[in-house]
This record gives sequence, C-alpha cells and structure tokens, in this order.
Amino acid sequence: MIESYKKKIEKERAFLEKTGQRLSSNSSKVWSLKEELNQTKQKLNDWCQENANESDLERAILETEETKGKIKTAKLKLVAAEKMKALALAEIKALSSKREILKKMEEAIEELRVSKKGLEEALSKVEAAHRSKLEAEEALRMWRYEQSQGRHCTTTLHKKNSSAPPLQHLKELDKSSTTLSIGKILKMKLQVTEEVEKEKVSFGQMLHCSATLKDTNKENSAPFSNKQSQAKRKIGGLGLSRISLLVTKQSKEKMKKKKRMNKKRMKQTVAVFRCRNV
Repeated sequence: MIESYKKKIEKERAFLEKTGQRLSSNSSKVWSLKEELNQTKQKLNDWCQENANESDLERAILETEETKGKIKTAKLKLVAAEKMKALALAEIKALSSKREILKKMEEAIEELRVSKKGLEEALSKVEAAHRSKLEAEEALRMWRYEQSQGRHCTTTLHKKNSSAPPLQHLKELDKSSTTLSIGKILKMKLQVTEEVEKEKVSFGQMLHCSATLKDTNKENSAPFSNKQSQAKRKIGGLGLSRISLLVTKQSKEKMKKKKRMNKKRMKQTVAVFRCRNV
C-alpha cells in the first residue's frame, strides 16, 4: 500500500510540473501577443498617418478587429490557465495531505511494533514470575513435608518430658493456603526452625545432665551415711543449678549464631527472588 501511494505521488508531481510548464508557456504567449498588439497598433497609427486612404483604414479596422478577437481568445486562455493553476494547487494540497497520512500510517506501524515488543517483554516477565511462584510453592510443599517429619520425631520428646508449647506456626501453615507471599513463608520457616532447634538442644542437654547427675549420686551414696548423702544432695542441687546456667548460656550462644545464619540465608533467598522477578 505504501509503495503504491508513493508511485501515485510521484506521478502527480510529474503532472504538476507539466502543468506548471504549460502555464508558463501560456503566460509567455500572452505577453508576446500583447507585444504584437502594441506593435500592430503602432504600425496602424503610423500607417494611418502616412496613408489616409479609406481602403487602408478599412484594412486597419479589420486588422484591429482580428487583433481584438485574438485578445479575447488570449484572455479566455488566461482564465483557463488560472483555473488549471487552481486545480493544480488543489491537487498539490491533496498530495501533501496524502503524504501526512502516509507519515501517520508509518508512525502508527512503528508504535504497533514497539507495543508488540513491550507486550512480548511483559509476557516473558509474567511467565518468569509464574515460574518463580511455582518454584516457591514446590519449596513450601517440600518444607512442609520436612517439617511434618520433624514434628513426628519431636512428638515423642513432648510426651516424655515437660509440657513444651506446641509449634503454632506449623498449624498456621497447615491452615493457610498455598498462595502465601515469599516474605511470610521465610519468616514462618525461620521461626519454626528456631523453635525446633531450641527444643532439640534443651532436651538433649537435659538428658545428658540428668545422666551425669545419676552417675555421681550412685557413686557417692554407698560409702557415706545419710547426713553426708543429704549434704551431697545439696551440693548436687548446686551443681544442677550451675549446669542449668551453663546449658542456658550455651543454648543462647547457639541461638544467636543460628539467628545470624538464618538472617544471612534470608538475605540470600530474598536476593535470589528479586533477581528472578527482575
């Protein structure tokens, strides 16, 4: 379509140039006719002055009439030429409007190409986000599976030992839907892992401490009397308090280290998700 419009524009340009040339030639002819008329008038005047005969006057009148007819025809040609000029100007305006339309068409085509590229990029981003969402959901499912196994293992320790509080975050995760945000998933994962690690550390250390205290009580109870055993029980109580303090200190230090490691992991995972979304 664009090439056909261009060819038409070129043809109309050539036609306009030809009409301009014709107009210029007609105007030159008119000027030449005027000059001829002036010359004939001068000749007639000179001839009338020289020859005052009637025949000569009649001839002069006839010539003047002929020249008048020629002038009329020339005027008609001028009017026609002016009309042709007006038509040519109108055609030029139409061609200029067609050029503007063609330019607008080209701009619209370019805009369509740009919008198509933008849509393709947006679709690629949406697909990447959907893939990252699916990966996050799969990771959440795997994490739930792992946490369910860990919870199954820790239920035995809950039954044997003290009444430790249940893992509320796992219940919240079981109740919640799969379409959670990444930040919530990571926070809940960190909280649950911290609670599980607390429980594992405290139970293991308490069992170890209870075993060591039983061994010391068995060794010291046989050779001494009841009074000495009571005193040693008091000393054992002090040892228990010291051991519990040491255990709490060690657990706090381990918890601090684990929090630092979890923060680092959080930063790394957030950076990975941001890179994927970008």
